[in-house]
Amino acid sequence: PPTAPKDALVLENNPNRVVLSWSPPEYTGGRNDTRYVVECVDCGGARLVYEPASSLTDRQVTVRGLQPETAYTFRIFALNGVSEVAMATKLAWKSVSLRTGAATPSKPSSITVKIESSASVRVSWSSSDTLGGGGATEYELKFGEQLDPTKSTSYYTAADEYLLTGLTQGVTYSFRFELGNSYGWGEFSDAVRRKSWRGTGATDSGAGNGAGNGANVNIIIGAVVAVLLCLVIVLTMIILMSRRGSFAAVWKAIKHRKVAPNSGGAASSALDCNMLPYSNSE
Repeated sequence: PPTAPKDALVLENNPNRVVLSWSPPEYTGGRNDTRYVVECVDCGGARLVYEPASSLTDRQVTVRGLQPETAYTFRIFALNGVSEVAMATKLAWKSVSLRTGAATPSKPSSITVKIESSASVRVSWSSSDTLGGGGATEYELKFGEQLDPTKSTSYYTAADEYLLTGLTQGVTYSFRFELGNSYGWGEFSDAVRRKSWRGTGATDSGAGNGAGNGANVNIIIGAVVAVLLCLVIVLTMIILMSRRGSFAAVWKAIKHRKVAPNSGGAASSALDCNMLPYSNSE
């Protein structure tokens, strides 16, 4: 069998993929049918993909399906036609160890758009989304009118929210964002579309214009209650004034003795008694 390959190198090292290369063995066994096999040491049940296949004639292979920030060791064997009958202990290999790089952020899963006023919205997102192992993070927020997606504007921030102002009232906007770290940018989130409010005040876009509608309903209810109170006060005053007028008329009639006597009534007797002359004599 041939001796081990020489000069094993890592040409590319990415979070989920590496490219390995090597030089031919110093001794080929006097044959020209040398081929190579690459295997991962202690990879367990990892489902790795070798491109081209693990038994190859080229001296370069791409290994996919790796995990970010993980240590790997690969063995590169040189074989020929007589290697199959040789003992496994006689097979020579060259090993190469590496650690995969950190991952770029994953695709964000959540974005919230809260309408602050008729011309501004506050866009926020979850900072718990996968950020990879790059340390520093940054966000890119991209938005534009839904009817003209070619005209979009991007803002970059280290915070997990951004206040957008100067929006046109009643226009539907599209919002999306992506996360970045020192290893690059991830994938944009799914677009969230919201229509800017035509009035004033704040409303949470997650529930449509619910807060704004609630404020309008409260105003209407308050106005109705105020009108009803005014009606009650007016009716009360009318009733009181009506009763007060009747009492005044009765008092005036009594004062001028213009009340007609009732037949046997108490009021009539009282009036008649008042009309009798007073005398001390029996």
